[in-house]
Amino acid sequence: MTDQKTANRAPEFLVALNRSLDGEGFVSPLSTLPAEEGSTLGQRRTRPGKEDPFGSLALLEDASGVLRWSDVTAHTAPLPGRRSERPLAGGKILQLRKFEPLAPSRLTGFLEDLDRRLNPHLNDSDSRVSEFTPTGLVPVSEVGGDGRVLLIIHGTFSSSTPYFSQPPDSPWMTYLSSCRNRYSRVLAFDHPTLAAAPFLNAMALHRHFSRFRGDIDIVCHSRGGLVSRWWLEGLRPQNLGTARVVFVGSPLTGTSLASPARLRGALNLLTNLARSLCLVADLASLASPLFLVVSGLLRLVASLGPLSEKLPFLDAGVALVPGLHSQARVGNNLELGCLSRQAPAPATYHAITSNFESDDPLWAFWKPFRLADNLAGHVFDGDNDLVVDTAAMTLDGLAQPIPPERRLDFGTNGRVHHTNYFHQKAAVDYLASALG
Repeated sequence: MTDQKTANRAPEFLVALNRSLDGEGFVSPLSTLPAEEGSTLGQRRTRPGKEDPFGSLALLEDASGVLRWSDVTAHTAPLPGRRSERPLAGGKILQLRKFEPLAPSRLTGFLEDLDRRLNPHLNDSDSRVSEFTPTGLVPVSEVGGDGRVLLIIHGTFSSSTPYFSQPPDSPWMTYLSSCRNRYSRVLAFDHPTLAAAPFLNAMALHRHFSRFRGDIDIVCHSRGGLVSRWWLEGLRPQNLGTARVVFVGSPLTGTSLASPARLRGALNLLTNLARSLCLVADLASLASPLFLVVSGLLRLVASLGPLSEKLPFLDAGVALVPGLHSQARVGNNLELGCLSRQAPAPATYHAITSNFESDDPLWAFWKPFRLADNLAGHVFDGDNDLVVDTAAMTLDGLAQPIPPERRLDFGTNGRVHHTNYFHQKAAVDYLASALG
């Protein structure tokens, strides 16, 4: 898969990353932050031994080509214009940036703003239902009536737009277009994924559908699966008829990517994933939100202290992001524990899963984030699709797991990962069969 065309796209990654970092207030070490104006700046630059009140981060590429972020605030990097105490170990420096840490009072507002930038549909409300029409997605003020509807629920760091933006002749868009004739309506639910927990999203969804009296089929990707579970199992809407759900790469029992102890590894993993997506022409558009996510979470987490997975502040850091904290795959996750104790939903559940492992150098970064390969910086303890643990996708370990006959398991492969399920014809065919 790695070829000259892919190599020629390599500079595009740094261009996109730079643009995203600029938007989050990261500047070059020699630039002036707004808070540095005045005499403070001069004092800092003439006193090289004085600790820098602002944060500094470096993006490194190690000998194997894996990207990692490193906190270099305390004179650990040879920053331009600053005397270095020791060379920076860990690899080649691709980026050096400094930033002003967020004040505690700004954290919630920062997350809300990041949600709106990830999902422009949220500018006017905390959630929105849209209908898929021949001219695109059209906002719906209220979902009423009966019949059978198809509902698409997006995942973390996303919006409904990418799910309706593939080429018109792709298997997925062909299927969605045919659904306009098979269903009374094809709908999409947009919701904030960082500032709000899935349960709050489910409450908003419950309100949108309070006057609907028909049957519903749901296709939910990633975190959208938890929104569906909370709606059907937690809120148990009595106005619905039959319900069928296809969970696509969903963290139904959480994801290790959101575990506090693994947050630094998660930021590194998402950075590598963004680069790989950027370098593949057919998937480059999927990288855009990841750049914003990485830069935004870096600003948030690094504002709390040194970017080290060994310090307890990271537990508090994840807790400050409700959308991540609520899906952390840890034993003391109270929200997931509560959800697992709910009675089974009166719905038919299906699942699409994958375990991504590739020998292509472009995707080889997955190896250091597995426990067996890197004890210090791993994210996952076992099989995963680069974002969600495969074992979490089917409710295994709970009273009523999704039975094997209602699963499409791509198994261990180097093709299907978390961001491209809907690009797979086999996945679309399974959806058509399961909801046929």
